[in-house]
Amino acid sequence: MSRRLRAAALVIAATVVHEARGRADTARSQVAIVRPATGDRVLREANTRLRAELLGAGFDVVEVDRPPGDGRSEVDDADESTPSFATVAINRAPNGAFADVWISDHVTRKTVVRRLEVGSAADATAVLAIRALELLRASLLEVVAQPPPSSPPAPAPPDVARWVAPAMPPPPRRPVLRGTAVGVGVLTLHGLGGIGLAAGPMASLSRGLGPMFVRLTVADLLVGPEVDAAAGSATVRQELGALTVGWASEPKPIGVQAWMGAGGFDLQAQGSAAPPYRPTTGVVGSFLWTAGVGGVAQIGARFALTADVSAVFLDPKPVVVIAGRDAGGAGAPSVGASVGALVGL
Repeated sequence: MSRRLRAAALVIAATVVHEARGRADTARSQVAIVRPATGDRVLREANTRLRAELLGAGFDVVEVDRPPGDGRSEVDDADESTPSFATVAINRAPNGAFADVWISDHVTRKTVVRRLEVGSAADATAVLAIRALELLRASLLEVVAQPPPSSPPAPAPPDVARWVAPAMPPPPRRPVLRGTAVGVGVLTLHGLGGIGLAAGPMASLSRGLGPMFVRLTVADLLVGPEVDAAAGSATVRQELGALTVGWASEPKPIGVQAWMGAGGFDLQAQGSAAPPYRPTTGVVGSFLWTAGVGGVAQIGARFALTADVSAVFLDPKPVVVIAGRDAGGAGAPSVGASVGALVGL
């Protein structure tokens, strides 16, 4: 053989090998359909429609002869040499008004049967084919979903997994409060002893322990209206931090929570006075107890909105004094309300 002929032969051989590898890489999964043993028009048309649906889904379809026996043996024994991931057989029930759809799923190694009403409508064959397709998809859900580790079935081919994916249920969402989460929001605090309503930003860091959670909350720059008296007035700023332990139900999508805890509280008053009095500034620290309830609305896998109400008790109770008289105090108790957002980490 001349050098040119040998070179041409090598090129042709390489091309054949490349095309064979391409065909192997793009091989499609195969479904076997058992041919009806009778000339039943409905069964023939249903098989034809089923074949068209499977081809449209991207599978190869092969028809096999119906072996003797009942429906189970027809799908279990139908041409075992065929490399199909499933075999489908449609039989006419004895009374004629129903059809039995047998599906042997070679991936999960299970056989299922459903009896369907054939009916006399013009679309009876189409309905029968679609129902058979739905049964096949439902049987394969077990393969694509996570199997139990004790007896995992053989992995489904990629194209089978893509075809079954739209029928899979969405993965469950873990409540935000069941993990680590950070929160931001606005806290309002109303002192029933005369301090009045104050508002400011707050932040929190929480960690879930099952349905229980531990949360650290800090609020600063809670500023409200001035406390007034005949001899002068005072601007009050409040700060607090609390460590709480609580319980939260699972949001579906709305849940409830309750908590209690302790921490610290600071009240700062800056006064202005009419002569002959002089203005002063003072800071009082107190021990804090708090308890509250609220709601959680989870609107995403890692995001939730919250709304809470709480009661705050202080010891000692801080009091603003103007001209020797009590002008107002906090924590007798104070009533808090907040809205905010939680983001899971």
